[in-house]
Amino acid sequence: MSKIYGTMEKIPFVFGKSTDFVNFTDRDEEVSQLTDNFKSLINTTIISPRRWGKTSLVENAAHTIMAKNDKIKICLLDIFNVRSESEFYEHFAKEILKATASKWEEMATSAKKFLLLCLVCR
Repeated sequence: MSKIYGTMEKIPFVFGKSTDFVNFTDRDEEVSQLTDNFKSLINTTIISPRRWGKTSLVENAAHTIMAKNDKIKICLLDIFNVRSESEFYEHFAKEILKATASKWEEMATSAKKFLLLCLVCR
């Protein structure tokens, strides 16, 4: 037990990483607004101080939308450490493949198709 929390056996919040769906709480209005924006293809900027749950909010909204409609796929990118345009496209392609393929073979096939399209569009 922590002296700070007295008799509480477990701190009720997740710190330092995004929370999973089970630990996400009390943001129903924000999730609803964000899912509506996703469905309407509205670009959205979320601004708040560090560690206030922006990533968890987006991940929860994405999970909510994909659970309701299995045809919708949402690709989440963490581009904090991306330093060049080519790094961005490499990361982007990898995350798209992960979001749209459920098996390694499907991912390899999707990668081939994606790369062929990239070559054709040049």
